[in-house]
Amino acid sequence: MRACHQPVSAPAAAASALLVLLLLLQPGFNVAPAAAAPTPTAAQPAAPAAQAAAAPKKPAAVAAAAAEPACGAEPKRLQGFQPAAAACWAEAAAPAAALSYQPFSVSGARRVAVATWADLQREVGAATGPIYVTLSGSLTADTPLVVSSKPSLVVVAGPADITCSDSAGSSAFVIQGSPAVMLQDLTISGCSGTAITVNGTAGATAPAPITTATGGGRAMPAPNVVLKNVAVSSCSGGRGAAIAASSSRLVLDGCSLSNNTAQGCGAGLFADRAAVLVLNSEFTNNQGSSAGGFGDSCRGGAIHAQRSWLGAARSAFTGNRAANGSAVLLLQPVGMSQLQDCSFESNQPRPGTSADFVSSSGAVGLVGAGVTHVLQRGVSDCEPVKDGLTVAGCTFSNNTAEINGGRGGSISVNDAYLAVINTTFVGSAANSSPPAASQAGLKGKAGKTPQRQEMALNGGCIGMDSSTLYVAGSRFSRCSAHLLGGALSMLRVTSVILDSVIDSASGDQGGAIRASNGYHLLSNVSVTNCHALNAGAGLWLEASDEMDVHMQGCTLEGNSLTGRGGALRAERIGEAGAVFMLSIHDSRFTRNTASFGAGLALLAADVADIRNNVFAHNTALQAGGGLWCSNKAVDTQGTAFRLTNNTWLNNTALIRGGGIITNPCNVTLHGDRFLGNSAAQEGGGLMVYGGQQVLLHNTQVSCNSAQQGAGVAVKLSDEGVDSGVTIRCSSITANGVASDAAARQACMKGMSAAAALAKPASDALLAAAAAAAASPAAEPQAAGADIGGGLWVARDQEAVLISSTVGGNRAVRAGAGVYLDKGAYLELSSSAAGTTAVSHNNCTAGSGGALFMNDKSELLAVEATLSNNRGTFGGAAFAMGNETYLELEAVTMNNNTAAAGGAVATLGGSTVNCTADCTFNFNQAKVGGALMLHRGSSTLASATLQGNIAAAATGAAAATAAATIYYKLGEVPTSAGGAVYAWMGALQLTRCT
Repeated sequence: MRACHQPVSAPAAAASALLVLLLLLQPGFNVAPAAAAPTPTAAQPAAPAAQAAAAPKKPAAVAAAAAEPACGAEPKRLQGFQPAAAACWAEAAAPAAALSYQPFSVSGARRVAVATWADLQREVGAATGPIYVTLSGSLTADTPLVVSSKPSLVVVAGPADITCSDSAGSSAFVIQGSPAVMLQDLTISGCSGTAITVNGTAGATAPAPITTATGGGRAMPAPNVVLKNVAVSSCSGGRGAAIAASSSRLVLDGCSLSNNTAQGCGAGLFADRAAVLVLNSEFTNNQGSSAGGFGDSCRGGAIHAQRSWLGAARSAFTGNRAANGSAVLLLQPVGMSQLQDCSFESNQPRPGTSADFVSSSGAVGLVGAGVTHVLQRGVSDCEPVKDGLTVAGCTFSNNTAEINGGRGGSISVNDAYLAVINTTFVGSAANSSPPAASQAGLKGKAGKTPQRQEMALNGGCIGMDSSTLYVAGSRFSRCSAHLLGGALSMLRVTSVILDSVIDSASGDQGGAIRASNGYHLLSNVSVTNCHALNAGAGLWLEASDEMDVHMQGCTLEGNSLTGRGGALRAERIGEAGAVFMLSIHDSRFTRNTASFGAGLALLAADVADIRNNVFAHNTALQAGGGLWCSNKAVDTQGTAFRLTNNTWLNNTALIRGGGIITNPCNVTLHGDRFLGNSAAQEGGGLMVYGGQQVLLHNTQVSCNSAQQGAGVAVKLSDEGVDSGVTIRCSSITANGVASDAAARQACMKGMSAAAALAKPASDALLAAAAAAAASPAAEPQAAGADIGGGLWVARDQEAVLISSTVGGNRAVRAGAGVYLDKGAYLELSSSAAGTTAVSHNNCTAGSGGALFMNDKSELLAVEATLSNNRGTFGGAAFAMGNETYLELEAVTMNNNTAAAGGAVATLGGSTVNCTADCTFNFNQAKVGGALMLHRGSSTLASATLQGNIAAAATGAAAATAAATIYYKLGEVPTSAGGAVYAWMGALQLTRCT
């Protein structure tokens, strides 16, 4: 290279710089083609050199980020919970076939037929061996038949109708001791005491109900008492109006218990220290009342079993009522109780249940003696469960808990283990209307609102506290809670939910699931069309203590609310001791709606690993179509929130942050893709709205739209939290597309086709990106980006690009590639991973094809390329204001096009300093083929300016605007500057070519 001459300096003769430029750039001007660009010549000597401007100050935080490796390794995967860690839980229950019994053998029994109740009592009382008594007709039980242990077998068989006398406390049968007794084909009614009482050995503990034979299966031990085809109705009593059993093994087979009323517990059946097997039976309209001094302490409308084992199969529980467990209440169960292939319908709290009775539940209540299971990430060892309840193959519909204080419209669990397998919860009725937003969203295929729902204050289907839950292959539909957890409410619970569906559930907070603290695994779970009024239409996860959640392969779709978290809201509250870890892997968040965070609202988690997910077609009424995150905790490395290999597709925000908004939080993104997202105002793909350590690694941002920052926006948050983003080895391409969905779709199609043919970051791909971003809008009113098509850095905020590409973006007014607002800072640098390129951007009707710099903004560019950009002022860069700095080293600006300043245009005293090895070749403009510099002092050292064209020039390499030019615009063609046009400022050229 040869040395350049000293700068030329123009006097301050123009009264208005902007007016002069506008007059220079008259309509109809066409820029000459680049192919005809001549080789520039050196300018003639002129005035002494101006003093070189000071280099911009680099913020410390940005400098530290830039010093890190160019392309970070993929963040370490947070291991999830293993389904195998709960495999033994599902095996704790007996196989369905084992819920059976061996009928008594009546061989050798003395058979006798009687016609009166007195004859029955006499025959049984006199029996010394097995006896089989047959009844017929209608009988009145004046006093109960008492069966002691003296006969080894007693069978009383009908068909017969037995009516108890109207005396107080009347009953039909009292079975004492441990004889083998079978009542068959009997109808009993009208007892004012317990109809059938079964008392085993006094003080005895119920024997283990399920035994395991070596190498064999599991089965119930032989029963003491069998009731077969027995119907008991319209009886009353204190505990167990129809049947009361203690310290016994009892079977009900084909029985019917209906319209019985207990003044305390278990209107159908009360069991204490017993083993009870119920098969093919019906429990209908039984009710536990508050009379008799029991109040709310006794529960279980159809069955109350305490310190007992209960097995029920192929049975129906309908219309029963009680304070807690309107159908079934299990209190401190012994062994693994089981409900198999049963139906529970329209069970609900009895009238008069106190409004503050928070333990009230719907169909089934389960209260244990305390159970604790802890899941550990990456550990598959299973800790066995011993006591609890397994519900398998059952159906729950129209069950209700006390809406003013109840939990669990179908099932309520305290301090116990519950397994729900292949079970369906279908909401159909409520004793109060669900939230208005829920009603609005629960539309069937015919457009009608379902009239009935599972209902509770908390946990429309299941409510749990301090318990363990296992769910597999189950469905929860149209469940509703007035407050927390439309389908499931869990407080201090360890849960494993596998291969299950929750749809059309609703609640105030947590439309489908509300979980607070505990350990939770959700694998292959679908949460769809759920609704909430305030938080988490799908899931609301809240940690006030220790909480650890892993979601794997889940689908969250069509959930909606007007608050935060359309699909999921995850939040840590409180300061002392609260620890929250969250991982979401291989899941889909689609078509969800919320005001903030339509896909995911993430607040103050300690660690969040969001990996390999798809967030698509979500809509935020305000901000964060895909994700809204906020983490005010100190996290200077951005490691708390990690987003890896996610796809953010066609998400929308009606204000800002179409794909993601940080508000504020520090987050690291690695390998994520932002495609076709849109925001009405700011940040179509990603908006950094507070958070100084937002890191993008290997991230693609393409075909997004917004008025400001169609690709990425960086802005001070409303709370005054500064923003800073570091972008490494990433691409911001083809953004600023028209705002309608059709244009974004066409853009993505074009980008996809180009990517198949061109290498990443190649000129061919970036040219294709520019063409894709120009996809026409289907709607005439749909406009593209106004400013900052690729990246918008708002006032006083920071951005760093390392080995990244900003290409093929569009903006109408300013900064198609990057827009820097007042006081903003941008750093461009390269590394061994590649060169940073800002190329093929097009500012269709404004300034700064690659970069627009507002007053007091700063650019530091080292080994960067700004080429093939277009703008009216400054094809590559336009800077305005006298405290605006461009600090360049080894920067290439080639083949840019503008009306003024083919590569760079300044206005009002901005400073351009190239410290070494800058290249400005084959740029073209009307004025200043490479550079148009207005006011200020600029320096180019060891720079190359070749092949630039100023269409209004005659080939001069550099020219100045004298005072007379202001009055004779267009009359001095040699003063337009083939390479450089210095206007009312100073330019120093040193060792330039």
